[in-house]
Amino acid sequence: MFSRKKNTSETGNIRQSILDSGGVLAPALIHTVARRKWSDTKIFDLDFDVEVQPEGGTPFRAVFRAVVGPQHFSMRGGELVGHSGALIWVVYDPADLTRVAYDSFDASETSPKHRDFEKLTDLNEDLKKRGEPAVAVITQVDDLDIPYPSKNGRAKHLHFDVTPQSGVVFQAEGDFLIAESVVGKYSVGKNVFVRFDPLAPQRAALDSERNKTLS
Repeated sequence: MFSRKKNTSETGNIRQSILDSGGVLAPALIHTVARRKWSDTKIFDLDFDVEVQPEGGTPFRAVFRAVVGPQHFSMRGGELVGHSGALIWVVYDPADLTRVAYDSFDASETSPKHRDFEKLTDLNEDLKKRGEPAVAVITQVDDLDIPYPSKNGRAKHLHFDVTPQSGVVFQAEGDFLIAESVVGKYSVGKNVFVRFDPLAPQRAALDSERNKTLS
């Protein structure tokens, strides 16, 4: 018989064992999470497949089991939904990366990869205010594999052929959070409005206001 107290205690014991042996807390992005068929309805016994992202270290893939409360995990038709790409916190053993345990759920996007990406997107704000306007064609789209579940978007790196008012085409690129609802608007071959700094034209920012008029 499934024992809620026993199994949640087991999850806590594994976590504490890792911490006692020098374990470290780190964010992890969920690749997949599956509910075991014999779980009851008030607690979830889950199998996680995640990418652990240590601060200042190399990300690594980990698989582990955890018994958790249902407050952060949604069900539909008996199946878990909407958690691929979500952020959780785990503890791991730096001496043995196969030892990973669930710590807590975090709906925010605060991993090192997210922070590095946001430093790049911060550069767009000044360009959007002060940059010269231009039209551009998107020539390449790179998915950076940095999801933002709370914003229903993903981090993208876009490459452009930019045509300024002078008419001399040049190449530029930039980093952007693109909502899933407008992915088609920002795909290869699409015309968009951008802004750029003539003194550093290799970087361009999407002109958000003017691009609202595009379909």
